[in-house]
Amino acid sequence: HNKNRLTRLFMAALQAARNIFRRFTSQNGFDSVLKQVKILSAGDGKCTCELEIADEHVNAGARNKTMSTIGAFKSASKFLGYFEKRKGFYSVLNKVKILSAGDGKCTCELEIADEHVNAGARNKTMSTIGAFKSASKFLGYFEKRKGFYSVLNKVKILSAGDGKCTCELEIADEHVNAGDTLHGGLTATLVDSISTVAITTTSNPPGVSTDLNVTYMRPAKKGDTISIVAECLKVGKTMAFVNVDIFNKSDGNKIVAQGRHTKHL
Repeated sequence: HNKNRLTRLFMAALQAARNIFRRFTSQNGFDSVLKQVKILSAGDGKCTCELEIADEHVNAGARNKTMSTIGAFKSASKFLGYFEKRKGFYSVLNKVKILSAGDGKCTCELEIADEHVNAGARNKTMSTIGAFKSASKFLGYFEKRKGFYSVLNKVKILSAGDGKCTCELEIADEHVNAGDTLHGGLTATLVDSISTVAITTTSNPPGVSTDLNVTYMRPAKKGDTISIVAECLKVGKTMAFVNVDIFNKSDGNKIVAQGRHTKHL
């Protein structure tokens, strides 16, 4: 009897795991890379899967659809030429030109275009975010951006100043995971971006990240409105420390996540 019961529990756990992965088959975002994952076994807190590595899974060192090293490429020219028809992140290297290569050295040049600049770019230069006069203009910069930063298009600033920034966001399709709840990666992006806005309100440049931590406490579902509250704990000559709380305004202002961001100015 106990053996049959354990068998039923195992099969139920396996079916539950398969149902979760089946939900990825209709996903178009980040989670779509999991479409080809196959579950071999699941139960008792364990799960074993397998994946045949395809084009969407390999890095720049891939050749013949394997995870081979970049050393397999015969020359620097052929290596960068590999990116010419690539899509996605590696397409940013399409315009890199090799000037010379050999004996362990390589010299290239790149004319900086829209796809190469960061959030602090203004007038198509690599200027700092400090050139922006307000946090609103900073986030407004993302409104017409394509690519990764487009996930911030719908963020609205409610208040900003004196090392603090409060924003809100209505969770939409581009913000959720396979379970239609706020994606953990988007949560981390909000912590990163809104804390940077808070730093810029202290008349400091955005700096560079040295540490980012996020604690996830509750889910927030598609259609909910969340508020993101960032406050500088300390801004020194070279370092800034920021706390970020994310609340669900559609669920009694319950806390969804809390983040800490440290940046070198």
